[in-house]
Amino acid sequence: MNEFTAFNQIVNEMEIVYKHDRRPWMIGFSGGKDSTMLCMLVFEMLQRMNPKDIKKKIYITSSDTMVEN
Repeated sequence: MNEFTAFNQIVNEMEIVYKHDRRPWMIGFSGGKDSTMLCMLVFEMLQRMNPKDIKKKIYITSSDTMVEN
């Protein structure tokens, strides 16, 4: 399995979870590599979905973790 296959599997799995219920998602965004990747995956998932299936609210909140090198 290459990286692109794994990426597609993750996005597909996220869509299944998204459609499972109507509870909103709350994503904490710090600007680091992990939260940036999560937001990118969510945006990718939403772009691939049929617009009529997008019914859940997704909130992205900025959070300063105060972790600086």
